[in-house]
Amino acid sequence: MNSRGTPPQAGTHQRGSRSPPADRARPRRQRRQHSPPQPATDNAVTADAAPLWDENGYIVASNQAELNNAIAKAREAGVTVTTSEQKLDAVASNDAEQAKTRIERSNAEAIKALNTAVTKQQEYNLAFETKLKEELKKVLEVESNKGLVLGDEVDWDSLSVITPATKERDENHKFTLNSDGRDLITAKKVTVGQSWSYSNVFQNAHEGSWVDLRLTLMSAASHNNDGTVREVDEVPLNAVMIDKRSVAFETLKYDVTIKVDFLSNGKPVEVTPLLIFTDVDEGQAVNIDSDNLIKAYAGSSVTIGEKSANRGSKNSVYSSDHISAAPSNRPFWAAFALRPTSSFTYTYFDGTSSGSLHGIGGSALAFDRPSKSFVDPVEVTIQSQQVKHQVDYKTVGDAPAQSSALPVTTSYAHNAGVTIADGLSTESTDKDGTPGTWTFNGWYTTSDLNTKAQSFTITQDTTLYGAWEFTPNTYKVTHEFVSGTKGMDLPDEITKRTPANQEGILNGTTVNPGTFDATDYVDEANDGTWTFQAWDATEQTINKTDAHFIGTWIFTASTKPVPAPTDQPTATSKPTAGPTSTVTPTPSAKPVVKRSLAKTGTSTALALSAAGSALLAGALLLSRRRSRS
Repeated sequence: MNSRGTPPQAGTHQRGSRSPPADRARPRRQRRQHSPPQPATDNAVTADAAPLWDENGYIVASNQAELNNAIAKAREAGVTVTTSEQKLDAVASNDAEQAKTRIERSNAEAIKALNTAVTKQQEYNLAFETKLKEELKKVLEVESNKGLVLGDEVDWDSLSVITPATKERDENHKFTLNSDGRDLITAKKVTVGQSWSYSNVFQNAHEGSWVDLRLTLMSAASHNNDGTVREVDEVPLNAVMIDKRSVAFETLKYDVTIKVDFLSNGKPVEVTPLLIFTDVDEGQAVNIDSDNLIKAYAGSSVTIGEKSANRGSKNSVYSSDHISAAPSNRPFWAAFALRPTSSFTYTYFDGTSSGSLHGIGGSALAFDRPSKSFVDPVEVTIQSQQVKHQVDYKTVGDAPAQSSALPVTTSYAHNAGVTIADGLSTESTDKDGTPGTWTFNGWYTTSDLNTKAQSFTITQDTTLYGAWEFTPNTYKVTHEFVSGTKGMDLPDEITKRTPANQEGILNGTTVNPGTFDATDYVDEANDGTWTFQAWDATEQTINKTDAHFIGTWIFTASTKPVPAPTDQPTATSKPTAGPTSTVTPTPSAKPVVKRSLAKTGTSTALALSAAGSALLAGALLLSRRRSRS
């Protein structure tokens, strides 16, 4: 509070500005004033709103997850989606809201394009599935097979029906028995462990590449006349099929387990296969040994999961009737749908018909995979943008009229380290005319100046607040006693009465001399009395220098009384006539009365007077008789 009881003005100081002058009757020590505390704000989080940026400083678009889902949905529907990332230049955090709006607008346009593509692609997919069902009717007894459902577990888009490609289907990719198979035909038998392969068996629906098959005889068992079976090391080939240059096992005698590998250019390739066996009849059975088996499909004359002695398991299809493998006899065909795989193993259990051969696919399987239409690829640009933050500096409270420039406002990347700027300096030596010293107390994190700022990692716009403190100059009041009597020096006892100095007096303060013992001092050595006369001034106003008061003492010498005569004449009873004389008696001295003055801070001129009583003696007429001799 100032001398009038009103609070000093406080506020934000900008370079070159002056603080409002305070009205002071008598200046006192200036105390640093502070602005009211400012609430901390974080631009990343607003009330009832999602963050504008994440922990790494990237703008958070509210529809980013929706865009990601739209991309996944489009790809799942078969739309080719290409994405590219566009990293935009960092934006000031106070512009983050506008940047967020721009990114969300771009995302919304991409979402709209993807949804349009998905809708169109789903129309194409439906048309494809319709055609696919029609083709499957050619190879499976769909009407009587309630298990054939185009469900989510089967990747129907990538489904490849395993059947040899004929010359009519693709002239450039002929179905061929390779040399390893031809060597077996020459040998007329297959030994356990031997392999044979076919080229260009089918086209992989997933990638469009042509797939080769390699078959390996894993084990074989021979049927004995008594109904038992025994393991064998080799299986003879069927003579009829040898003449047709085909690897086919002899009938009525052997159960075989065969591993099938899918190859592309000699390397394993993953395929989503639909395996169709066209001649499961008269006691025959097929079992698929694969963890990738989804489901077995069978015609009305084939039973799933049934088995006779040594005839497979729940993954088997079994028939007790005999019929040819012609397309018209599809009730005796069996199919197995597998998840994507590069190989599988199956066991074929032979039956009682001498005319029955087993195999996958075959010329009787006329499956033409329908072509599928696709929408144009959709290009999606995924925008990302980081925020940057600025650090600016302000001063609060009192400040000198002129000082060094405030630190320049600087921008930093999110999570960057910030070093606090140096303090300010000034050459100002007064405040509103009051001389003194300005001291810069440093930078603080809040305007209430509670916490000193230190180096930190920036995550939002930050203001640092500087504070000045003014210390006014102070002065002294000194005193001095001097003698006002020429030729007389003050005794030490009077000098010791000099008032003590007054310290810490502010400029403009009105001061008075200090108090002291102002009683008269009897100077026995000089036979007199010292009396304080006055100060040279009753008050002074401090004006950028110390105040000095001079007090004057006056010496008064003591007055000597006249002594009485020792030989007094004797009076006669009667005077005689004659010559007379008049005697004037000497006056007797009256004692000097000493006055004591009260101690006071003010001086009063004292007039001292000594009154003496004159002894008046009447003329005595003395007569003497002269004796005559």
